[in-house]
Amino acid sequence: MKKTVQLVAIAILVSAIGSNLQAQGLLKKLQDASKPKTKQVEAPKEEKVLTPAEIAAIDSASNFLDSQEILKDSRGLSGIYYATFPIRLTFDLSSVPTTYAKKFLINYDESLQKTKFPTLYINSQYAYEATDREKLVRRATFWLDGYWKNVLEKKGVFATSEADNVDNHKYEYVTHSETTDLQGNSIFGKDWLTNFDGTIYEAEPGIFIIVGEYQNEKDIAKAKKFQILPILYKAEKVAAAAKYTNDVAWDKIAELKAKIDAAGNATTATLPAQTFKDPAIKTETLAFAKAEAAKSHPNEQVQYTYIAGNDWNIIRNKNTGAIIKRTLRIIVVVKIGEQCAFENASISQNYDGAAYGKSIWGGSGAPVYFDCKNLNQYK
Repeated sequence: MKKTVQLVAIAILVSAIGSNLQAQGLLKKLQDASKPKTKQVEAPKEEKVLTPAEIAAIDSASNFLDSQEILKDSRGLSGIYYATFPIRLTFDLSSVPTTYAKKFLINYDESLQKTKFPTLYINSQYAYEATDREKLVRRATFWLDGYWKNVLEKKGVFATSEADNVDNHKYEYVTHSETTDLQGNSIFGKDWLTNFDGTIYEAEPGIFIIVGEYQNEKDIAKAKKFQILPILYKAEKVAAAAKYTNDVAWDKIAELKAKIDAAGNATTATLPAQTFKDPAIKTETLAFAKAEAAKSHPNEQVQYTYIAGNDWNIIRNKNTGAIIKRTLRIIVVVKIGEQCAFENASISQNYDGAAYGKSIWGGSGAPVYFDCKNLNQYK
């Protein structure tokens, strides 16, 4: 009888424990149900930021330009070319980030243009955009005026410094500047962006060398050290292009310039158009030009200077986009003996974050001879 009572008591205890556990389970479910449900959100995936070299490699692999028209010309200049390093492209709309390219279609049009000069065009794949300005980078343009046609006819050298100084600015690359240390020794200054608004040379069939805007071609030794040159080459010339180190490229420029000088003083060149007037700039650039001539070119008599740049060209830091300085194209008109010539020159003004500083003379280039009847055209 006693044993039976014990068993009954145990059963009652087990039943009570089970009921209590069920109650606790039900209570937990109710508590869980009353809690706000949280949705699990996956961490956003970080998108890889492509380097200029990677962007340019994608451009280089594109077949778009291969389907575009390639003109036929007497020198075989037209065709698909590749750059030895990425070229920075600026879209027509300033709000669109820049991109990089290495593949270009060059067309040399020998037919009569509106300018009546044979014209060379450098096209990236973005030059063919017809409807969306956010995807448009207009082609770079070079043309041969009377002076450069004379050089080509007499010496067989294809070269020209007659460039479109608006759209050629959209094809940029980094080069080095020169400064001095406390002992007056030449050392590297800040890197800066130059562009295709300079001189283009055919180094050999299938290979072009471009000397960027405001790069100085007079002192080849310094140019080799401080100034970078882009090489454009056809695919079949890849081995030959590899031989064009910066030193070799500048030696080639020196060789071609000697031939150009030996072509004689053509009188068919015309003075570049004056774009706007600024009496203060004209006065200070005239002083700069006369000082340079007295020091380095005593055979030149500086007549006057004027502005040929469409506007100030703004130079920005390649990483931050901050303004470093601005530059302006200047023409120096000179007489060399009884002959008349003009020289491309420039001034720059450094920016300190609030204002531009004093003008700095960038030097003048080789003389381009013209008919003296036009000597005082922009005086």
